[in-house]
Amino acid sequence: MVCMDYSHMVGKRLRKIRVQNNFSLKEVEKSTKGSVKASILGAYERGERVISIPRLFELSSFFNVPVDYLIADGEAETQKETAKSTRAKGGIKISLVNLNKLPEKDVSLLKNYISGIKKQREDFNVEVITIRQDDLRMLAALYQTDTGAINSKLKKLNLVAN
Repeated sequence: MVCMDYSHMVGKRLRKIRVQNNFSLKEVEKSTKGSVKASILGAYERGERVISIPRLFELSSFFNVPVDYLIADGEAETQKETAKSTRAKGGIKISLVNLNKLPEKDVSLLKNYISGIKKQREDFNVEVITIRQDDLRMLAALYQTDTGAINSKLKKLNLVAN
């Protein structure tokens, strides 16, 4: 029984991260050059099949999420819900697509900070992330400036998403 609960939990998280990344089952199969079959991934997602450790690492790498996100216990879900419910209003959305197009030398500090936020929130969306006011203040401190200058910098770099 525990094995089935575990399989369902991992499957639910796999599906969530696949959907967040806008992949269909077939697109995952195509992107992995057939290494991950759509039917097998679907069985993992439905909890009908127990995932092996090597496959878990392969999918974790493919979706660019930590393995522990996929296998964390129920407490991690509670932490995630708490993080969602405590997000301050008035944040700004950062385009991760645009961020990843910029030269590393220009945005390495910002990328590292956002990577930490994504891990903390367990938010592995690849398109946008909402930066709260507290995050903006922290970025301002890291860049030794004020939040207005950080907002201007993000806009100038075309990182503010609508």
